[in-house]
Amino acid sequence: MRRFPMFVAPLVGIVVLYFVLKLLFVVAFGAAVLGLGAMAFRGLRRHRYGHMRVAYLRQQQPTPIGPYRSEPAFNWMEPKGRIVEII
Repeated sequence: MRRFPMFVAPLVGIVVLYFVLKLLFVVAFGAAVLGLGAMAFRGLRRHRYGHMRVAYLRQQQPTPIGPYRSEPAFNWMEPKGRIVEII
């Protein structure tokens, strides 16, 4: 009689494969949690002082008019809140 039966080797392989896949899933889940935490940290850090900086930079350069942002159509009935002086 053999000391190591033949059916034990596939069982050991299945158990090892289970633990290797479990380790890979735990590592992937940990990386996802750390990534989400880093994104949240950056968002909170940017939120503290970023709003006024963005408003300042937005005032410095005009918004270009392109295919995704266009001027509204001229409506002569809508008041514009300004006085047009006719000479």
